[in-house]
Amino acid sequence: MTQSPPRVLVIDDDQWFAELQLAAVRRAGMVPVYAADVLAGMAALDEALPAVIILDMFMPGGNGLVLLHELQSYSDTARIPIIICSNNASDMTLTDLAPYGVVALLDKTTMRPSDVKNVLGRYIPGEVVT
Repeated sequence: MTQSPPRVLVIDDDQWFAELQLAAVRRAGMVPVYAADVLAGMAALDEALPAVIILDMFMPGGNGLVLLHELQSYSDTARIPIIICSNNASDMTLTDLAPYGVVALLDKTTMRPSDVKNVLGRYIPGEVVT
């Protein structure tokens, strides 16, 4: 029996940047799912749990912190690794965000497309990303 590729949920209001992340997820052999805001992200979580979430912290409406709190409220979503991609990553620390399931901080202003693929390879159980 073949196992389906893991899903990666990208939540970012910057559609151009999100498309770059979605392409990186596809190149890594995973299934990308896109949500333009936190509410759409929550709806996507109700459909199927992703293996990883790539999250922008600052969006109109509910921000990433709202979603991080919500995810910690449920045992199934609390275990999902979160990768933060933000223009303000330098203002955050992994130590402060780790209790929310955040495993990596990527700065949108300095990151390379391969950074997402490399981080995904470390946090998707059983996956070998080349």
